[in-house]
Amino acid sequence: TALPANFASPDAMLCTSLTTLDLSSNYFGSLPVPVCQLCQLRELFLAQNKITALPKDVVNLKQLKTLHLQNNQLTELPVCVCHLVSLEILNIECNVIERIPMEVCRMLGLQELYAKSNRLENLPNSITQLSNLEGLYLTDNRLKSIPNQLEGLSSLKQLHLASNKLKFLPHSLTKLTQLQGISLSGNDLKYPPLSACRGGVASLQTYMQSRSET
Repeated sequence: TALPANFASPDAMLCTSLTTLDLSSNYFGSLPVPVCQLCQLRELFLAQNKITALPKDVVNLKQLKTLHLQNNQLTELPVCVCHLVSLEILNIECNVIERIPMEVCRMLGLQELYAKSNRLENLPNSITQLSNLEGLYLTDNRLKSIPNQLEGLSSLKQLHLASNKLKFLPHSLTKLTQLQGISLSGNDLKYPPLSACRGGVASLQTYMQSRSET
């Protein structure tokens, strides 16, 4: 539930040398503040704790590239995480997250966002500014729609939207030229129909493109 008071003391040499820290499977209710002094930290694993919030000082982790927060008790993605501009991999799966803040667009280096098994009903339009994002994993949420301007996700290769409440997909899906994999089962899709989705990305995009031309 806690770390020693001198955990990040300069005397321990951790502030200048530690690059990976794994605190998974414990009973932390928040990230211990001393961790925010580890200025060279690249990887931080906090999965399977009791975390409901993160301290604002997390913005000091300017070198952080990987952050695992899955299986905690977060109700929203903390805005302070959105200020981690070096972050490449963010895992917030299996929380009770209802909202992703519009500030998510600050994480321009983000490549993988894992957010399945939460309570998301929508996504901020600003998420489409993540031009380096390659994987967006949103299975098992409560999404009723996704942003219209998907073409901003120009590097997206994997889009997983199974088990949501989607009825329509935006035409901009056809502009994702790097897309390789998509999952849509478990939705009540009206357009495009699930029958058009079963053939994979190429089949889906061709169907949507042909419909827009008629």
